[in-house]
Amino acid sequence: MDAYGMEEFVRARTEDQFNQRRDMIMKACDEIYERDGFLGVTFNNVSAKTSFTRPALYNYYKNREEMLLDLLKRELLQWTEAVKERFGTPVKMTKEEYCRNKVELLSEHVKMCQLLSDLYLIERECTPEDVAAVKKIAYEGNDFVCSCIRYVFPEATDEEIASYQDASIVQQFGTFRFTHMDQSHVDAYRHARPGRSPPDFKWMLYNAEMCLMTMFEHRA
Repeated sequence: MDAYGMEEFVRARTEDQFNQRRDMIMKACDEIYERDGFLGVTFNNVSAKTSFTRPALYNYYKNREEMLLDLLKRELLQWTEAVKERFGTPVKMTKEEYCRNKVELLSEHVKMCQLLSDLYLIERECTPEDVAAVKKIAYEGNDFVCSCIRYVFPEATDEEIASYQDASIVQQFGTFRFTHMDQSHVDAYRHARPGRSPPDFKWMLYNAEMCLMTMFEHRA
């Protein structure tokens, strides 16, 4: 019996069984990605964590990129629900409150940020249709949280909000990578900047969001 309680692999006969198998694969993929990142997710490593043989995994995913895209989809759906819960009730906020709420949400979904930062690697081996479907989910949550700018700046235009959204996405990706270095990159950073350590994710994200708020300041 393996770590997930499966005594042996049995081919899925129904849609429910198929989805259960994918969930098992996702659980293994999730744990491997959290520990070892993009390169750690291989069919061999997923097989070792489950009762699926390597060939059997191809019944569910063509490659690791499809696995990771599915994992990202699940993370994005959780993020979207959390965003709607946090920002769903219109209420006047200060820019500090808006940024703090957004940063708190992102810090609770770090794995989503990590997967999005790897998306350029993931999408290369996935179909354009699958990538587009996942990006649609991503933009749904991001559109919603960005539309809440009007809680802070009621007169903000659609064009201003769209510009903020693009800038915010770029800085989120960059912030994650800059604040989540492996040890070799941390050592290189400290060598290049003696006496300093890489900044904290939440601290840097909050300050970056506050800087972006300046594009709306004339609306205050």
